This record gives sequence, C-alpha cells and structure tokens, in this order.
Amino acid sequence: IPVHAIHDIFISHEHCDHLLGVVWMIRMIATAMKKGSYEGNCTIYCHRGLVSVIDTIAKLTIQGKFYRMVGERILLEGVEDREHRKILEYDVEFFDIHSTKAKQYGFTTVLDNGRKLTFLGDEPYNEANRTQVQGCAWLLHEAFCMDGEAAKFSPYEKHHSTVKDACELAERMRIPRLVLWHTEDSH
Repeated sequence: IPVHAIHDIFISHEHCDHLLGVVWMIRMIATAMKKGSYEGNCTIYCHRGLVSVIDTIAKLTIQGKFYRMVGERILLEGVEDREHRKILEYDVEFFDIHSTKAKQYGFTTVLDNGRKLTFLGDEPYNEANRTQVQGCAWLLHEAFCMDGEAAKFSPYEKHHSTVKDACELAERMRIPRLVLWHTEDSH
C-alpha cells in the first residue's frame, strides 16, 4: 500500500513492537504531505492514554518541520471502550481487551460483504469481549508460537497464545477464517 493511500492507522497499545513503527509512518506521511503528494489528513486511532505517548515520541524523534504536521494534518484520536467511529465508510467499534499487562484496545467492524471482522489485540481472547468476537467471519488473533514450542518460548508467561489455542477458539466459536500473527524475538 503506498504511503499516500494510508489515511487511518490503529495502534493497539504501548509495547514497542506495536508502537514504534508509527514514528516512521508519521515521518513518511508528513514528508509526503510537505511534497504535496499526500491528499487529506491521516488519523491515528488509539486509546486516550496513548495519545500523549505517541505525541511525545514523535516530538522527540522527528524533525520539527515534520512534527508540526501532528495536530495539523496528522491527527491523534483517542477512543473509548465501545466507541464507534466511521472509518473508510465502515462503522468501527473499538473495545478494551481487558489486558493484564497494559491498556489495550481491539476493534470490530462489518465489511461490505456483510461479514464481521474483529482484531482481538495482542493477548488471548477474553470472555468479556464475546459480543465483539461472536459471529465473526474473520478473526485476527495473536499466536506467539506453535503449541509444540510452548516450553521453549513460554507464551503464557507473556500473556500470549499458541497457534493451537487460537485455532481451538475459532473452532469453538465457529469462526471460519482465522488470521494469525505475531513475532518472537529469536526468529
């Protein structure tokens, strides 16, 4: 996806593997804006407590001429639990995933084809989010490692799932499409 086509970004939480890439995105988008090759604004959505964190990191690491675009055309939008926003013509509901590590949000929406898509955040499914997950056609779920690698990578100590855990959840909740993602430092 070319930079000039990205107008909405979601940051789930403050951990570096989820947050620090936004600094490069802000710089690249601000550069395109300055060159006149980016039309409109860019909105970065996150929970309200994360707005000041993103702003501070951007202010400390991005040249002033680019940082000045933050608040002007690069907008940091804090959202609340169960808040709805219209993004790309979709009704997107943000929700607190009830993380035990750090405040963290996921989101859910219904696609043009009528199918529900839910991003569960960076921790295993929490029963408190049943409404957001139930009836999904697409579930984006973290999986830290294969089940057979759990002893080596200790996913549960890090509040993560194995591939097996995510697949069992999808099967139990009759979710037909599961997109697994995550990184592990030694690979």
